[in-house]
Amino acid sequence: LYASDLFAAEDSVLMRTRQSAPEGLRGMMVGAVEGRLLQLLVTLSGGYRVAEIGSFVGYSATWMARALAPGGRLFTLEHDAQ
Repeated sequence: LYASDLFAAEDSVLMRTRQSAPEGLRGMMVGAVEGRLLQLLVTLSGGYRVAEIGSFVGYSATWMARALAPGGRLFTLEHDAQ
C-alpha cells in the first residue's frame, strides 16, 4: 500500500475511469501499480506511438497517454462497442 500510494497514486480522472467499469468486471482491469509501470515503460522508450488492444474503459490507456512524447499518439482498439 505504501508503494502504491507513493508511486501510483490515482488522480480524479483515473478514479472516475476505474469507477466507470461495471462493478463485476473491474477485476479485468490493470491496477494503479501496473498502470504506473506501463507509463514508465512508455516514458523510458520515448514512446511516440502506442497501440493498446483491448482498451476496456481506457484506464491503462490514460496512464500510457500521459507518458507519450510531445505530439505522440495513442491508438486503442476495443471489440465491445460500449
